[in-house]
Amino acid sequence: MSQLYCIRKRKSGQHLDLEDRKILEYLYNQNLKRSKKELLTQKALAKQLSWSEATLSRELKRGLVDQQASDLTTYKA
Repeated sequence: MSQLYCIRKRKSGQHLDLEDRKILEYLYNQNLKRSKKELLTQKALAKQLSWSEATLSRELKRGLVDQQASDLTTYKA
């Protein structure tokens, strides 16, 4: 486990700040580099961050961006 396992705690019901989002981005990108067998589920990531699964799911959904090709068709990157 990386040093990020000791994630900073935040009070329930508070908004995520930039630091929280940076930590999520790092862990999410590290998770994508893992083999299929070692991939963590969103539930496992939420537990590691001490967040609710809904919070993690919403943040990941907000962070995904549809890319546009020159012919204006969209695709996921």
